[in-house]
Amino acid sequence: MKIINWLFKKSTPREDASHYSREEEWFSGFTHLLGLLGSCYGVYYLFQLPGTMQSSMHMAVYLLWGATIIALYLASICYHLCYDPELKKRLRLVDHICIYYIIAGHYTVFCVLHLPPTWGISMLVVTWILALLGTFYKIVYL
Repeated sequence: MKIINWLFKKSTPREDASHYSREEEWFSGFTHLLGLLGSCYGVYYLFQLPGTMQSSMHMAVYLLWGATIIALYLASICYHLCYDPELKKRLRLVDHICIYYIIAGHYTVFCVLHLPPTWGISMLVVTWILALLGTFYKIVYL
């Protein structure tokens, strides 16, 4: 029972949303901007490769995967370049939540396109439930 209480105790947020200097935050924002540009190009390139889009399922899976990567980098850029402390706390939460979705997005490609349907669908459902539970946990308890 102690473990359950410990897992779900409300944490106390730091007073400052970031302990990094303004220069470090700008550098992080810039590097994430490079990641965003690379991701956009990568998603575009993936759609241009012959044989990649064998079905509408392939297209949907790759679109979802690309959307999770782009959302992660956008959230991270906004978080690092924000100066308003209250908004920065919220953007930090969004940035952390996006990590759950990028993991689920990567698993989606693997589960749908590379696993047998029984295993793939089961693992896909579990992965997305965990991402949603992680989101709920972050919003409610952290």
